[in-house]
Parts: sequence; C-alpha cells; structure tokens
Amino acid sequence: MEKSWHRVGRIIANLDLYLSCIILALLICLTFVGVFMRYLFSTPIVWQEEVQLACFLWITFLGGCAAFRTGGHVAIEIIVDRFPRKIRVVIEILVSVIVIALLGFLMKNGFTYLALLISASRQTSILRIPYVLIYGILPWACILMCINQIYVIVARYWPKKNAADNSAKGDAT
Repeated sequence: MEKSWHRVGRIIANLDLYLSCIILALLICLTFVGVFMRYLFSTPIVWQEEVQLACFLWITFLGGCAAFRTGGHVAIEIIVDRFPRKIRVVIEILVSVIVIALLGFLMKNGFTYLALLISASRQTSILRIPYVLIYGILPWACILMCINQIYVIVARYWPKKNAADNSAKGDAT
C-alpha cells in the first residue's frame, strides 16, 4: 500500500513535467498537420498560431518548474567550484535567494497582468480563448519554481538523517 502512495506522490510531484510533455506532443502534432495542410492542400489552419502560442508558453513555464526541481537550468560553476565548500554553500544559497526574489517579482507582476487581462476581457481573435488561460501559467509557475528551488536547497544542504537512524527509531523507509 505504501508503494502505491509513493508512486502517486511521484506522479503528482512530476505533474508539471508530464503536462509539458503532453503539450509538447500536441504542439508537434499541430505543427506537422499545419505544415501538411498548408503545403499539400493550400488550406492553412487559421487558428493554429493561437494554440501554438499557448503551447509555447505552457511548455516553457511548466518545463522551467521541472528544471528547477531537477537542477536542469544552465549554470556556470567553473568559478564557484574553485572556492572552498563553505563559501560555495553560501554562494549557492545567496544565488537561490536572488532567484526566489526575482521569481517573486515576476509572480507579482504576473498576477497584476492577469488582473488587467480579466478586467479587459481580452480574447484571441479566432478561437476566442481568454488570454487569462494562455498567460495564466506565468504567476503559478513562478510559485512552483520558488517551491522547487527551496526544496532543492533544503534537500541539498539539510538532508534527512540516513535510513539507519530512521529504522532504529522504527520509521519505515
């Protein structure tokens, strides 16, 4: 029973990654069909650009969330790696604080932009998709990125006690 809960937890934790993969597959299929329709039948899909815009934004921000969690963002570590471990830890935590502050700024402005879109009731011209649905991922992804950044720092520098300590206390691992 515990393994099934662990599996469910892993699926929920990686939901951003799964969603971005599904949206990427949709984007690839839509682009392929659009090229096929345009060049073979001379009838382009007129709403294709609107859906592609939404797909690009959602893939970017959901993929960014997954990259924060897995440490997949580009980093230039050649200088930091030359410092002693204690200084490296301080630098990495300082960089994380700066990243979280920037994400907080982006999140705040993202919610402000969403409020503006809601008050203006803007929609795409062809499919009439509210822009709030397209750009709505921005502030929520910033929140997820902050959570993932904090999780990575805590897991890296304040890890749980080892499994031997937990089993001695009777905790299941």
